[in-house]
Amino acid sequence: MKKIYRKEKYEKIKDIINVKHLNIEKKIHHIKFKDIYFVISEKIIPILINLKINPILNSEKIKKDKENIKKDINTALDEIDELGFIHGDTRLDNIGVQNINGNYRYVLFDFGATIVKNGSSRNTETDRKDLLRSINFFL
Repeated sequence: MKKIYRKEKYEKIKDIINVKHLNIEKKIHHIKFKDIYFVISEKIIPILINLKINPILNSEKIKKDKENIKKDINTALDEIDELGFIHGDTRLDNIGVQNINGNYRYVLFDFGATIVKNGSSRNTETDRKDLLRSINFFL
């Protein structure tokens, strides 16, 4: 995956994308150009792209795997919460799949809307509700 962040945003989220958590996007490398960071992450196949064009993964398997999606993403949200952040955009658009020997691991990515917990009216429980709404709507 490739993502572009402005310097201010990258500085806020770098601890998240550098964390070694199975269900959080992992940065492989970044390139800084002026105030822009180009971040290259591990290979993640976005769920919604797969459901629309079905190129690689089994869409029916994903649709039946709601409990594992919730479990994996909630562990990612717990980790992000412990780091002092709120993802801020937890929906299937920002959840991907890694196929590991036929088993699917769900990974949270895209931290463009991530905010610091302190002083925010939003919280991790709001992210969890957004996740459930998104799963119920799309799957």
